Amino acid sequence: MRTIFNSDNYCVVLFPETPQGPAYEIMDKQGRREVFVDGDLAQAFKHKVSALMAEQPGEDEIDQFLAQFDGIMQTKLAFH
Repeated sequence: MRTIFNSDNYCVVLFPETPQGPAYEIMDKQGRREVFVDGDLAQAFKHKVSALMAEQPGEDEIDQFLAQFDGIMQTKLAFH
């Protein structure tokens, strides 16, 4: 696993090798919740991130992009 984005609001971790291909964990630090995406949703996420990165966004723009996943974040974060 590898952290690919980390701000005050969000963190995204890439899991490059899962049975269904690459997967991502998207964490909302302020809301203390997360979602794990794999399969088709992970592929769609990857393509959207690639398009976003081509625009060379700042941290605020990436946070705004990640905020669109807030609605599907159901799992509460557990800090260790």
